[in-house]
Amino acid sequence: MMFSTPKTGYSATVEMYLDIAGVKHDVSHMGPDFIILAKPVNCSPCEGIVGLAVDGRLKQWPVRLPEGISEGTNRVRTAKAAKALDKSQRQMNEEVANFAFLQRGQNHFDVTHADPDG
Repeated sequence: MMFSTPKTGYSATVEMYLDIAGVKHDVSHMGPDFIILAKPVNCSPCEGIVGLAVDGRLKQWPVRLPEGISEGTNRVRTAKAAKALDKSQRQMNEEVANFAFLQRGQNHFDVTHADPDG
């Protein structure tokens, strides 16, 4: 069996995080109902924002952490948040995300929001 290897030499820049009350925690892996934190922390059940940036294109969506986070494990169960962010909260998140990317020296970014239902 032959395999085709792309010859572009391109590798995407990917950043993932969990934002809880304005504090961003690095995420190393994510799935449909879990994330794996790079460094676990203790946190009681709450809501947060998962962010995924691929080549400067940021998508964010609200999540619930029904079991919270324990320093004893990196895996964190997530669930759909009870309500989506209202328009003013989304605009504020976009402004903060845009500022953060500018501070990191990114030249181009496009902030969009993932639809957790689709």
